[in-house]
Amino acid sequence: MIAIYSFAALWIAIAVGILLVALLKDRSPRTGPTRPATRKRMLIGFGFAYVVIGLAVPAFSIADSHNSDIVRAEGIKLTANEKKGQALFAELCGSCHRLASANADGRVGPSLDVQLMPQPAADAAAARKNYQGRADYVYTTIINGLQRGNGNMPALITQGQQAKDIAAFVAATAGYANP
Repeated sequence: MIAIYSFAALWIAIAVGILLVALLKDRSPRTGPTRPATRKRMLIGFGFAYVVIGLAVPAFSIADSHNSDIVRAEGIKLTANEKKGQALFAELCGSCHRLASANADGRVGPSLDVQLMPQPAADAAAARKNYQGRADYVYTTIINGLQRGNGNMPALITQGQQAKDIAAFVAATAGYANP
């Protein structure tokens, strides 16, 4: 957020500078038609550059603002329980948590794409252990809640098979977009 304010302050300062240049009178005794025309063209050029850069930089920044580490998960096939977990996550968790695979953009809790991004595994057994560790963490957090960060996650938002389905979905897809 500080970067946005800094960016805005920079552009406001540049705009004020351009305005001051435009308002300052040429106090030199020069005469002739080329001086005012040159100044006008220069101000139009600065104004045009200001608008183009002022629109292009934020547009690129916004386009790239979604976690660039998230990869498209073309090959992930969800199990029936993970698909149920996807729907439950959207209903129960998406308003607080960010998770690209559920198209959830919550801002209260942590981004699960960042917090639970899978680590590269040497083999299938290591990958399964990583998956199970993430699933256990999510399930335990759903059951027990969590008291830290921007807000407190209450315990028992759901339980039983629904909690397991959400945990399985998050573990399988965190760090990936739209399986």
